[in-house]
Amino acid sequence: IINSEMVERTYGGISKSELVGQVNEDLLCILCKQIPWEPVLCQNCENLICSSCLKDYFVSQREKCPSCMFPPSFEAPGKLVLKMLENCMFICRLCQYQVDYNSYYEHQESTCPEKEMDCPNENCFFKSENKNIPAHLEVCEKQVVECPNEECKFEFQREFLESHLKQCQYRMVACNGCHGSFSFTVLQAHLEVCEDALLPCKYQELGCESYILRRNLSEHENSCLFRGEKCIGCLKTIIFQDLEDHSQRCQEYPVECEPCRLKMKRIELKEHNCVKFLSKKVEDLELELKSSNEITNHLQKNIEELETQLSKPAAKCISCSTFFLPFALRNCPSCARKCCDNCKLACSNCSNHVCKSCLGFCTKCRKSLCKTCLIDCSSCRDPICRSCGIKCNNCGSTTCQVCLGKCERCGLAGCSACMKKCKICSLSNLCDGCATDKKNECKGFRCK
Repeated sequence: IINSEMVERTYGGISKSELVGQVNEDLLCILCKQIPWEPVLCQNCENLICSSCLKDYFVSQREKCPSCMFPPSFEAPGKLVLKMLENCMFICRLCQYQVDYNSYYEHQESTCPEKEMDCPNENCFFKSENKNIPAHLEVCEKQVVECPNEECKFEFQREFLESHLKQCQYRMVACNGCHGSFSFTVLQAHLEVCEDALLPCKYQELGCESYILRRNLSEHENSCLFRGEKCIGCLKTIIFQDLEDHSQRCQEYPVECEPCRLKMKRIELKEHNCVKFLSKKVEDLELELKSSNEITNHLQKNIEELETQLSKPAAKCISCSTFFLPFALRNCPSCARKCCDNCKLACSNCSNHVCKSCLGFCTKCRKSLCKTCLIDCSSCRDPICRSCGIKCNNCGSTTCQVCLGKCERCGLAGCSACMKKCKICSLSNLCDGCATDKKNECKGFRCK
């Protein structure tokens, strides 16, 4: 008799190529010639057959043993046969791990790390090696997760986690006052008693944007700029910060006539004929008229001066020879002659603006300088600036670097006029002091 559970299996025999070591040929399935999976034993010929092979055989053949051709009479193999099969080890084709007989198909279907698997979550189309599935489940949007809030036991797919956390009734929320952490369900009750809670001013609708601690809220509302105050004139309720501006425009507001000190409404002040007020106004007009007369006299004096200048003949610029009105020309600081502003150049040293004829150049540094800032070399008479001139240690005159000499006995610098030739070698320079004291003999190697 064939057990129905034996025949319903769909797994075939395990390939001999995956077997580690050798196996007795008598243990092979007589149909597929492989290591039998969930084998049955023929009671007549005592051959082993895979349950799946036997099922396929019965579908296409009549019910006879494929080996002995006798009517089928199968039973489970003995303990010895099963023990021999269980001791067989196999190498997985994908991961090269060794797997025992009982775990072979479980490894092939679900535990092999290199087997390509589908994500177990519904509507997720992720495919990868089995070893990557656990990491994927940690981020899979279709994975069913539980709300992390302790009191909330709601389960949902991960893709809805963010939206759920924003509206979860058990989410933890910080108090904006004491900064304590509370569940959303009890936060409102806490805010009603928290002394450090920030609350909006009751005049928020009128424009106050301040948030005040509960302990200071009453004090703030009593001094809030947006609180309502009654105008003492029209008795309307006005925002406090606008009350002063309103009092300047309100026609019912009580005001005082400054001359006569009489109080009345602003609208009545316009029709109030105050003698003192009119007298004060006449005095103000007289002062204004007097000030206007002074300004008129000053302007008249300026006009007369301009007319005097225009009546004079035109003057000529000494640099460009162009004629100008006299007041358009100014004296050059160096030569005191008339020159227009366009012809004046700035000195690099003193920054005075002088005419072109008064501007010179240092022959050494080539800077533009006025005659006041230029000096002549005591030897070559070339114009030089004070920074390029060197003082002679003998006569004190200023000379340029080209004309500067050096005494070969004492080493002092001097101008060419103060230097004399050695009487012996006629080549070396000597200062006046050394030439007199040492009889015009140099210190150098030429006289040795």
